[in-house]
Amino acid sequence: MKEIFDAARSRQVSLGFEASVAGGIQVINTFNRLRGERVNRLMGIIDGTTNYMLTRMTEEGIDFSSALGGAQEAGFAEANHILDTGGFDAQSKLAVLTSLAFNTQIDVAKIPCRGITEITPIDMDFAKENGYVIKLLAIANKENDTVALQVTPALLQREHPLASVRNEFNMIYIEGEWAGPQTFYGKGAGERPTASAVITDILDVAEHIQHGTTNRLPRLDSKV
Repeated sequence: MKEIFDAARSRQVSLGFEASVAGGIQVINTFNRLRGERVNRLMGIIDGTTNYMLTRMTEEGIDFSSALGGAQEAGFAEANHILDTGGFDAQSKLAVLTSLAFNTQIDVAKIPCRGITEITPIDMDFAKENGYVIKLLAIANKENDTVALQVTPALLQREHPLASVRNEFNMIYIEGEWAGPQTFYGKGAGERPTASAVITDILDVAEHIQHGTTNRLPRLDSKV
């Protein structure tokens, strides 16, 4: 990301990438403006495809293959589904969010990642019987000068706010040093949410062209 930002800055052009993460929420501009905040923690459901699948597996008792077929029919999953189901889509999105939140370059390849391909109806039944829901979480914790990141399926108590996020919806929770907790919720998959985010970028770029300005891009030079 840093190379792309630096290239855009050196050429004095605007760069829009709102649809890259949770398009329906349009959270990129929000994260890009967290200049007056120190984010210490981030946790969320940021892949709409896998959340759609896990919702159906939880509520209907179907297996992974059936849930995948449903996601593909709904237009959420590609024919080559491993980017979503393997957790790699969430891994890339977590790298984008944390790069902005912590103003530093995050190496996506170094984020531990585990997807949902091995989750079975037995796992879902165990979770349900014990008052839990299984969700694919993206997690970032900052302590001193280090950031710990991971993408992993996790057990959440049914009362947890993230446990109630269904189908293709996303939710992102952050804890700031000064502003405290903030939550962002909306659709994270589908043609219309993505189109909405892209249109926002186009309008923003057009406005900058009209006024002879460019949008602000972080330098990603913090040592966290």
